[in-house]
Amino acid sequence: MEDDLLMSFLSVTGETDPESAQHYLEAANFDLQTAVELFFSNQHQPSSRSSATTTKTTSDEIRSPIPQQASRLYDSFQHQHDYQGFGSSNYNYPSYMQNFNSYNQRGQNQQFQSASRLTNSGDEFSEMFKKPEIVFKGTFEEAKQTAEMEGKWLIVEIQKDDVFDCHRMNRDTWGNELVQAVLSPFFILWQADEGTNQATFFKGRYQVFSYPFVCVIDPRTGENVKTWAGKFIDASTMVDSLQNFVDSHSLLDHLPSPSPSTLHAPNPFEHVQIPTVSSQNRPINTETMDDEDEQLRAAIQASIEEATKMNTSADEDVQIIENPSQTTTSNTTTQQPTSQPIVEPADKKINVSDYLTEQGDTTRIQIRFPDGKREVIKILKNAPLAAIYAVCRQKLQGSSITSFVVTYLDKTQKQKNVDNTLDRTLNDEGLSGVALSVVQE
Repeated sequence: MEDDLLMSFLSVTGETDPESAQHYLEAANFDLQTAVELFFSNQHQPSSRSSATTTKTTSDEIRSPIPQQASRLYDSFQHQHDYQGFGSSNYNYPSYMQNFNSYNQRGQNQQFQSASRLTNSGDEFSEMFKKPEIVFKGTFEEAKQTAEMEGKWLIVEIQKDDVFDCHRMNRDTWGNELVQAVLSPFFILWQADEGTNQATFFKGRYQVFSYPFVCVIDPRTGENVKTWAGKFIDASTMVDSLQNFVDSHSLLDHLPSPSPSTLHAPNPFEHVQIPTVSSQNRPINTETMDDEDEQLRAAIQASIEEATKMNTSADEDVQIIENPSQTTTSNTTTQQPTSQPIVEPADKKINVSDYLTEQGDTTRIQIRFPDGKREVIKILKNAPLAAIYAVCRQKLQGSSITSFVVTYLDKTQKQKNVDNTLDRTLNDEGLSGVALSVVQE
């Protein structure tokens, strides 16, 4: 289908470059009429081009002039009418003259409509590839300061107007809803066009070698941490790249070192006194002992005296068990904990189809599973958090994973767990348009 459109475009426009024709078709979403109009609206050919090419002949090829002829466009029927009625409104022209006038007027109308369509197509082209609203409005230094203040990375893109991939980045990548959802918490996007003062200022500090040029800048140091250059990056690839970057880089890497006072913190049990064993026959005062050996001997002596007193007491009820196995059984029976009731996970009560819908106030969420696969779901914003677990459990059916936890990165780039509960919703936790990860327990 695309090859047929390409051949039709080349035959209609006379374009000889298939790659250029492919760009026009992609810009028009493979609508042939719109692509042709875009092609002619961007052509700047002088009016004398055709005449110059047709008259470029050698002197040997000049033929003799066409003999002069005299002829009339209509017959003598008109002369039979009196001139006094020629200018009146009720004068009836011959039918062929009326047809000629109608054809001329129709041609003028078509020319006007064609020019109007070309103007509208140019406006639609600009609207289609305009810069997204997420782009930071300001200078490079202002964007860098804002990123540092908000604790975010700075993404810089230098675009060139005659490189079509730069326009595609605006429409297909930065304008993508999921890409914007990944950008918002962790990045600030700043763009500059080649030839502007801001682009020249940036190129004076960093090496820009091809377009579109995209890089990630550390706002604290100004270091270029990662670069993509010279090729179009689709939305899914950009989402994966940004998520991997966030997983492996953090603006919280340079934390203050612990002070010497925290390294040698006092022992909280330093002033706790150890109780001593006392005896009625021989009271022991640990405060008068000089070393640990005396305390140990006193404690052993007191324990022996206490045990002797318990064995010789007449009113003490002592049960003697001669079989050691009975003792073990008795102790085991006594210490066995009572069984706890099994609590069913909250996601077991969720019907997934109630929340995965195209209707209502929904949001897109990307889920990354333990095997590395990613899937984007569209779910209601008022869905309980347990609905996320229900969706993940449904996707993991047939695998060996039975116990898992769902995590995400908050705005401070700390990993947090999503609670498996029915009491809170995605809106309550601010989980609109985020990327989640399933971690096996």
